[in-house]
Amino acid sequence: VCVCVFLPSHTAYPCPSDVDECTQNPGAGDDPACDVGEHCVNTPGSFDCKACDALCGADGCHGPGVAACTTCPTGYSKTDDGVCKDIDECQQENICGEHKRCVNEEAGYSCECLHGNKREDGTCQNDKDEL
Repeated sequence: VCVCVFLPSHTAYPCPSDVDECTQNPGAGDDPACDVGEHCVNTPGSFDCKACDALCGADGCHGPGVAACTTCPTGYSKTDDGVCKDIDECQQENICGEHKRCVNEEAGYSCECLHGNKREDGTCQNDKDEL
């Protein structure tokens, strides 16, 4: 915290530049100033500890969102620069099977029947009414 001091002449000394407590204070989590399950956010003259994304689990995080999880949750993989990124399961060949198209979703995917097909007993079948 910055405290500006006034001399008897009442000349104000400028406060020194902000100290980033997130890199200065020892703590238990990935961010030194915060506990496990939290990440540090520097603020002018202080800092806040914010909860990690729920998907980060017990391993915690080093910033906001799933991208900053220490260990990537299911459906994500770590990039070369250490960021957790959603896996596009739809890149796998024929993941949904016949008469379906893959829709990538955050941490997963879904399969939809192609136009001209309808869902019947859990599978997509040619819709005879569309022919």
